[in-house]
Amino acid sequence: MTTLYFSPGSCSLVPHIALEELGITFTAQRAPRPGADGHAEYMKNINPTGAVPALVLDDNKIITQNVAIVDYLSGQKAGSNSVLPVQGSYARSQALRWLCFANSDIHPKFGPLFGPSRFVSDEANHADLKANCSKAIMDLFAMVDEQYQQREWIAGEFSAADVYLYVVMRWSLMMKFPVENLKAYRGMVDRIQTRDSVKRAMATQGIAAV
Repeated sequence: MTTLYFSPGSCSLVPHIALEELGITFTAQRAPRPGADGHAEYMKNINPTGAVPALVLDDNKIITQNVAIVDYLSGQKAGSNSVLPVQGSYARSQALRWLCFANSDIHPKFGPLFGPSRFVSDEANHADLKANCSKAIMDLFAMVDEQYQQREWIAGEFSAADVYLYVVMRWSLMMKFPVENLKAYRGMVDRIQTRDSVKRAMATQGIAAV
């Protein structure tokens, strides 16, 4: 059976929700954290970076990286466009655009907030690093909010791009970012959390709505 390795509330929530949306039978397996029993084996046998998500297919082939996993899953259910819009459409190009935007532009800027010492060794510079990253995230969030002011879902129809943008907004809410004025973006968060696929994935991961 297909297995998704995840860490609760991390970006692995993106393929988790995609799997639920598509109704694909799978097992959700919590990946061992660094230093925990099994982490070395996970790096050796599943993902050498030790990161999540990782999708192990029925034939034991492995896919890592959110964009790659979502692209693969989008082709597994004929006639379903609920993860990415139909191939070759403008909507799909926009879904991929914003999926990559969340993955490549927004997500990495949270790294210094979660662990500044991995980026700057001198603790005296940690506050400035965090402040700069927080401002950069808020600037990017403003761009996203503008899109949601114009449409319910960022590519015109629900897609994995909305899911990834939901995940990074979850992090900001848990970190008490001043996102009160991003009403359209926050409204998307409220909408997406009503979806059964999101509720099931959150229940499995043991996380709550924000």
